[in-house]
Amino acid sequence: MRTKRTRILALLTAVLMICLLAGCEVSSSSTTTTTVTTSKTDADGNTTTNTVTNEVGVSAGTDGISTTNETTTETTTTAADEAEEAGTEDDEEAWEGLAEHLYDTYTTAAEGTNEAGDMFYYAFNENDGEETALIVIVSADGDSYTGWEGTTSVEDDHVVLYSEGLDEEIPFSFSDVDEEGTFTLTFLGDGDEATMQLIDLDSFVEDLVAARRTFA
Repeated sequence: MRTKRTRILALLTAVLMICLLAGCEVSSSSTTTTTVTTSKTDADGNTTTNTVTNEVGVSAGTDGISTTNETTTETTTTAADEAEEAGTEDDEEAWEGLAEHLYDTYTTAAEGTNEAGDMFYYAFNENDGEETALIVIVSADGDSYTGWEGTTSVEDDHVVLYSEGLDEEIPFSFSDVDEEGTFTLTFLGDGDEATMQLIDLDSFVEDLVAARRTFA
């Protein structure tokens, strides 16, 4: 009912404008277009979209005033597999974006575990004296994913990672790296320790993206 009233009002307005112009002996025309789109998805995931377009036209000239009213309907159907494929493409772009972010941000990376079997991911990059770091912990049972990313600062005998996004500070320390690239990462908040191993950035990015995907 509201759409019908809107169309009538648009028509009357157009007629009024044309009448005013006609009184000045000027030939003119006006067109008002209204478009309504509705979508419905069935139980099989197929989506049908209906687009109804109504065009009201008014013209005035030496022969008087004439009006037109034309309605067109366009129906499209998107199959469930097509929608799923489009969603998959969007997901892949997101994962590629995450990988690109890791490559652009970090230069050094390590992975390791604690006694409970939780998996730890640690990456950092020092640029102009300011270090950016990332710490991710995935629980041994695979039910928990926790991550922090931000800048670090050195305080006394430890490092503090400040995650602006989460508004959290994570204090931790690490031992010297031995000849095999192994070191210990200690979290001062709960005393948890993880034995870490330096790895190449390609492997780190691949592993971290794969771990994150399991929680998507």
